[in-house]
Amino acid sequence: MQALVVFNPDKQINFRIRRLGQLSLDGMPIAIGLVERLPPAFDSASIENYNRVLVEVLAISCNYRDRAMVLRYLQADAPKVPIHIGSDFVGIVKEIGRNVNSLGPGDRVIGNNSYPMTGTHEVLQGVPTNAASAGFLILHESKLTRVPDSMPVQVAAGFSITAQTCYSMIRKLNIRGGERCIVTGASSNTALFTLAILAKMGVETYALTTGLRDFGPLGVTGTIRVKPPVDQSIAINEIVRRVVREHGGADIVIDCFADVYATSVLPLLRQGGRYITCGIFAQSGMEPRAGVSSSAWRDLLAFVIVNNITVYGNCLGSASDLAEAIAAYAALATAIPCDSVLTIEDGVEFVARSFTAADRFGKVILRYQ
Repeated sequence: MQALVVFNPDKQINFRIRRLGQLSLDGMPIAIGLVERLPPAFDSASIENYNRVLVEVLAISCNYRDRAMVLRYLQADAPKVPIHIGSDFVGIVKEIGRNVNSLGPGDRVIGNNSYPMTGTHEVLQGVPTNAASAGFLILHESKLTRVPDSMPVQVAAGFSITAQTCYSMIRKLNIRGGERCIVTGASSNTALFTLAILAKMGVETYALTTGLRDFGPLGVTGTIRVKPPVDQSIAINEIVRRVVREHGGADIVIDCFADVYATSVLPLLRQGGRYITCGIFAQSGMEPRAGVSSSAWRDLLAFVIVNNITVYGNCLGSASDLAEAIAAYAALATAIPCDSVLTIEDGVEFVARSFTAADRFGKVILRYQ
């Protein structure tokens, strides 16, 4: 099997790589290539594999966290080896350990990113791999979840992290139909999935975006288009003014990039409103887009206190959140956008569209089979 790798083209790499090309990521060169991978040896009777599973990858996708990891790799002093990428995947179970009872050969599986609880002391919490492009993975059975045959490969390959995060936030917020919710960073994968789910729940949704995309197919009530400085742009937006004027503000804000939007959107909540965030924009090697003064934070905290705003942080979700998302997939199938499906020979385009394309809308999928 050929497997995708990325590497620093300015370093001497002592691996046999078929180079596909390179691009720039935050001003740093990144090269993309393919290496040959054979299935790893898997002894089902070995004690270390008693509860583990060998998976052959069918397709992968990347998340915002992958971008940060690649940047950290490029910034390292001596990255002389290529790395595999990808924290979302779908694959086929090839072999299982002697104690595995939840999965069998031939099952199609995706990652279970359960956090903070894993259900076992044998594995770490959270995302099971950062290197799905390796083509073969050996994982503990608790880090995998079976998906139905009705879920296409291109959906399954980009499903687990986004779906688990979304359903965790919805659970924490105890969202009900008829409530009003603003979702920031609307073109991000998490926001797109969240908007689709909330519309199916009968929530009045508002997509807040710096772009020009049409979110109508996701069932949104309105699109709030902003530009820097965000707080000033929001203040004059007619949709925002109407929600505040007629309802006292939104019931809920789901903020995918807290360092970009928090200080601008928290004041849009009505008394007793709920705010949740699942990420930040300025990750590895990046500076915040705009500094916020200490007095601005003081005023924001005063607003939160006086108006009894509930603030949540969210990282991934539980196994039951993922199970609920999979069970609801059929109702969401037509609403989940997919940007593109590419082949292994399109590795450069896959990395470019995943990490640098301003017009990306939905997941970018790389199929191995």
